[in-house]
Amino acid sequence: MSPQPEELLSLVRLSPETVAEHDKAGWLNLFAHGATVQDPVGTAVNRKGTPSAKGTGEDQLGAFYDTFIAPSEISFTVYQDIVVGNEVIRDVTIHTRLSTGASIDVPTYIRYRTTQEDGSLKLDSLEAHWQLLDLSLQVLKQGLLGCQTMLTMSWRMFENQGIQGLLSFSKGMLVGIFKRGPKTLNQFSNTLRARDEKSFLSLFHDAESSIEFPAGKKSSVGDFFWGPGRDLKFRFSGMNAAGWRTAGVFHAKCSEETTHGVVFAEFDPQSKRIRNASFYWTESSEAMPELKL
Repeated sequence: MSPQPEELLSLVRLSPETVAEHDKAGWLNLFAHGATVQDPVGTAVNRKGTPSAKGTGEDQLGAFYDTFIAPSEISFTVYQDIVVGNEVIRDVTIHTRLSTGASIDVPTYIRYRTTQEDGSLKLDSLEAHWQLLDLSLQVLKQGLLGCQTMLTMSWRMFENQGIQGLLSFSKGMLVGIFKRGPKTLNQFSNTLRARDEKSFLSLFHDAESSIEFPAGKKSSVGDFFWGPGRDLKFRFSGMNAAGWRTAGVFHAKCSEETTHGVVFAEFDPQSKRIRNASFYWTESSEAMPELKL
């Protein structure tokens, strides 16, 4: 029997709870063997059970915890939770007080995938979508404290994850879709509303590109344009570009009905066009203010 939505929500809520309690063993136990954490998307994937590059005896997930979670005070403000199949999407702001005393607030979209392991529900992956470059600038704006914080974090990464981990994390500030991602999603909205098929199709990588509206129900771009998209008007807000993905809140209006949720758009690194756009929502999603469309 498949787990109920409340069971999946209970599992993912344990992640910030164990983080706030600095319960390393409890946090690691939430993940199945081989599970991955990419935080943020665009940086290195940390896998449970794979030895860390530094050779400290920790696996990659334990080294990730020691680097980013152990020295910090972390709490969440949750705006909406969405359950679709075996996935949970969380729209949150992560509030972090670092070991140096610097504080940061990070708007984030987290996609969790779950699995069964030995009869227990576990996390199979955690993907956090937030803007690394913007966060780094936010820290540096705190003056000498910000500079001290960046140096401290870099040294901690080197200690726990090695030079490979440090370089892989830094890559997230240099490689990705950046501002082009949100701009493309706004063009998605504008060209669909104008019924400009040629311009709409030009936003996508190739004929294999797809739209999932809702997530899990894949269709070609053309089928979406002439099918579900025919009468839809979109508005996107709060968009974050992380690596080659862009995530944000969407409102979609058809006649008098408005659907809201979270969208994830994956871009091709060469063409910088959309490969897939997945729209997540559930009837039980927490109500949000309706935007004027």
